[in-house]
Amino acid sequence: MKKSSLITLIIFSLLPLSCRKNNAGGLEDELSMLIGEWQWKKTEYVIGCQKHSEKIYYSPFSESKQYSISFHKEGFIKLKEDGILTEKKIFEFSRVLQHEDHFSFNIYFEGDEEKRISGYTNGESMTLYHYPFKSTKDGCINCWNDFVKK
Repeated sequence: MKKSSLITLIIFSLLPLSCRKNNAGGLEDELSMLIGEWQWKKTEYVIGCQKHSEKIYYSPFSESKQYSISFHKEGFIKLKEDGILTEKKIFEFSRVLQHEDHFSFNIYFEGDEEKRISGYTNGESMTLYHYPFKSTKDGCINCWNDFVKK
């Protein structure tokens, strides 16, 4: 009887490990809607810390550039500019919040807050704050980079 109790204890102690995200930062079930390639549609770029602010809009047409980001279930992201791979990074979610009709997330690269992509998605469209144009910590530059799933 002691042997079977020990086996049961081992099985139940290993069970929580199977539910955790893998160390490579792989996508969990609730984040699987990110998997795939996302094409940049437009950016709203707002500059201003004081009372006055200026809005600038960027698009693939105005910039003569195409940006895309693709999430892979193995836990890496590919960033492309004009169809050419510019970066491939292993990532880890640092924060995921489920909302009624979307979820928001922070993704850190190499565990560094400065190297991050933050945003939200409903599975069909996605807004990022740090790619391809970046918001600043002080709030003087805010970017809403809109993407659609390819």
